Amino acid sequence: SSSESAEQRKTELLTTWTRASKELVSVVQGWDETDLDAYQLPHPILGNLTVRETLYFTIYHCLRHARLEGD
Repeated sequence: SSSESAEQRKTELLTTWTRASKELVSVVQGWDETDLDAYQLPHPILGNLTVRETLYFTIYHCLRHARLEGD
């Protein structure tokens, strides 16, 4: 049924997201604190963000989507 396939897809997406999140945390733990502010990444709307700002934005963005999902 379509509800079963939707649930299966949701489970797959959450598994992928969890794996990627754990990998991101693992990589970031190896960064020096000063490097988080020294390097910048481009954001298509916000412009250049430091790695630290990008991480904070990512946390906020994911939490916002999680909250919207519960509505």
